[in-house]
Amino acid sequence: NDDGTNEVTFTDAGNNPPSGVQLRYWLREEPEGTVELEFLDSEGNVVKRFDSEQSDDKREPSVSKKAGANRFIWNMQAEGPTPLESSGGPAAFGGVQAGPVVVPGTYRARLKVNGQTYETEFEIVPDPRSESTIDDYRAQFELHSRVNAKLSEVNEAINTIRRVKKQADSWAERSSDEGIKEA
Repeated sequence: NDDGTNEVTFTDAGNNPPSGVQLRYWLREEPEGTVELEFLDSEGNVVKRFDSEQSDDKREPSVSKKAGANRFIWNMQAEGPTPLESSGGPAAFGGVQAGPVVVPGTYRARLKVNGQTYETEFEIVPDPRSESTIDDYRAQFELHSRVNAKLSEVNEAINTIRRVKKQADSWAERSSDEGIKEA
């Protein structure tokens, strides 16, 4: 679908609602420029940011800016680690490096369109099937955040090494010294 979701139609059963926070918005006409959507925690910190620009990363949905009714579904995950830059092959861990699922609580969605900002508040509730406490959810979020920070450090180092290697290979190709070319 245009809103970044997959739709499965069953002929003999109903569909479960999408998993995540559903945000519905209406645009009178298709706006010029980029439409931005931010999710903020109760302290006003941006937890996750999306926009209408199509990215090469198909795992991240883009925000629709079509005239009329639109829907965006946020999977309740915060920003993930710095991604590995494309190397022509799959990224580490199958290319999936998701951010942590946020702690249940009060959040806000902020939509920016044509210089106007619209906000709404919503509540993320704990999974009623889980016996986890808010402290458990918070500890899980903090651990995942620390792991993501370390993974970002590793990915940034790999990205730097790849850029330096590419630059060194480029210089070596230009050299007339065969010893440098073979190094």
